[in-house]
Amino acid sequence: MSFPSGSEWRKWNLHIHAPGTALNDQFAGADEAEKWENYLAKLESVSDVAVLGITDYFSIAGYQKLKGFKDAGRIAKVALLLPNVELRIIPATAAAHAINLHVIFAPDVVPQLDSQFFQALTFHFDGNDYRCTRADLIQLGRAYAHDAGKDEETAYRDGVNQFKVNLNQLRQTLKTSKILQGKYLVAVPNGSNDGNSGIQDASLAAQRQEIYRLAHIIFSGNPNDVKYFLGESMDSPAQVVEKCGSLKPCVVGCDAHALEAVCAPAQDRFTWIKADPTFEGLRQIVFEPKERVRIQLLNPAHEFAKPYFSGVTLKQDLVIFTPDDRYGNTRFGVCPMLPLNADMVSIIGGRGTGKSCLVDYLGSAFGNQGRKSDVTYSDDFVVRFNKDAANVDVHGAAAAGSELPFVYIAQNEVKGKITDGKVGAEIKRMLGLEELSFDIGVETRISEILGDVSGAEGFFQQKNEKGELIYDKDAMGLPRFRGHGVEQI
Repeated sequence: MSFPSGSEWRKWNLHIHAPGTALNDQFAGADEAEKWENYLAKLESVSDVAVLGITDYFSIAGYQKLKGFKDAGRIAKVALLLPNVELRIIPATAAAHAINLHVIFAPDVVPQLDSQFFQALTFHFDGNDYRCTRADLIQLGRAYAHDAGKDEETAYRDGVNQFKVNLNQLRQTLKTSKILQGKYLVAVPNGSNDGNSGIQDASLAAQRQEIYRLAHIIFSGNPNDVKYFLGESMDSPAQVVEKCGSLKPCVVGCDAHALEAVCAPAQDRFTWIKADPTFEGLRQIVFEPKERVRIQLLNPAHEFAKPYFSGVTLKQDLVIFTPDDRYGNTRFGVCPMLPLNADMVSIIGGRGTGKSCLVDYLGSAFGNQGRKSDVTYSDDFVVRFNKDAANVDVHGAAAAGSELPFVYIAQNEVKGKITDGKVGAEIKRMLGLEELSFDIGVETRISEILGDVSGAEGFFQQKNEKGELIYDKDAMGLPRFRGHGVEQI
């Protein structure tokens, strides 16, 4: 497994441009080689970003170039690169800008994007259809300028600037390609300048909703947008689903077009996602938009300090039980390091594979169960115990005083402890809490009051020979207690 600890909070930057980006390239350098070296050095100075969404207009050229550098050993701290294709669609916003829309693809479909995606998008100009390919975009730029000899780079940028995607064509392209199914996520910015909220004309309200319905993700770090698309604002969850198709996660990137903006989003609004740094991990935020995403400066994992097991090591094969005919050759196999997730760990395996045996061993060696005479406790069995995110202790199973502050209840003991009420006592013992008690005078007064209440209940339950209540509270007009006051009925 590439990420054996399971889902963890990591910093993701899903909107960042690279040198050579088609529009507004402000990356510093005397030539292309120097621009890229400066860019790589800047990325390598950032230590805590796990995923980058390399963005370009109508292209994945920047992604492919950076992927080549990564494959050669650069930006080693970045776990994953994703191609983010930025498109321009119509209608225009109130500021007369075309709407930006992003399609983030899984890396494994990159070889098919030219045939399955870019060639399927067309733009009609002056009697001709132009495809979303570099060659056609150059031709579009020359046709728009009425200059067949215009240099390629300038013509390409002009073509990119003029090319607009029809929303229905984009939807059909993504929907009909079997190769792309489950391999893309659509993200729409929500700003008023070139985002979807910029469509203000009432006659285009349905079009605005259709764009939201197509999108899986909203590009916005605005706290009000985060609340709205989770159904926690002016519209309820049901109303957001009705208008937008689903609840939506909000993410934000640095949208860097220059070195100083690389991995430095405005107002320190970093995107944290609780998932493996994979495309499938990113897809999970669509299904859990609230639980999996945070936009903030600090790692959400550090908000609540708690102790947890962070790993188990078996230095060599270990025979668990003292040799006995009842158990056969029960043993733990050598394991250099088994990392455990801080939030929840489930041990999954077939029947008889040792799941209960492992947790029973942990409970008796380090928990509240007490040592068992037929079990071998060895320092070759080691646990890493995090008191919090920074302070770590290492404990061997044979060491004296290895008991740690956690409650372990064996599978066959759960029902019994719940029935006899010992679960609460175990937790109080672990936390070092004494049983709650009152002053003897208070205890006596409580008993007296409870006795009076019981006597009053008995008084009003008396019946005559016909089985009718003798003292009917309602019929007698007696006061009825409500909260801390008395209301006369």
